[in-house]
Amino acid sequence: MIRLGYIVVTRRYLDIQGAELERVARSLAASGAFANPFSIPTAPTALPAPGYTFLLGGVYGLLGNTVAAEAGKQLLSALVSAATDALLPFVSVACSFAQNIGIWAGLVGALLPFRLINETKGNVTWKRRIPRRS
Repeated sequence: MIRLGYIVVTRRYLDIQGAELERVARSLAASGAFANPFSIPTAPTALPAPGYTFLLGGVYGLLGNTVAAEAGKQLLSALVSAATDALLPFVSVACSFAQNIGIWAGLVGALLPFRLINETKGNVTWKRRIPRRS
């Protein structure tokens, strides 16, 4: 509910963006090709992970490249993020930790305000956190 409220209040769905993942999803919807992650047309790619990209391709296939599709993308992203946080207690038990650890991790993950921006926009931020070797 927090993520959905954030989407409605900020109205960021009015700003249609297109990072690599969104471009591949649009390519899937338009031509059925897992390709074109950059602003210029390219060949097939393995850049984004396929699961979420195929789901997002379905959103673009149904709604096109519109504000409704951007709102659908943000809704899908919020639901996937919420499901991830909700599953942390089960992951905690599966890894032989106390369930309380998973519950607290899920609550902290769900309530951290700086995560809301990236999770509701569907941005992939894990690539930016990985240190690069020079």
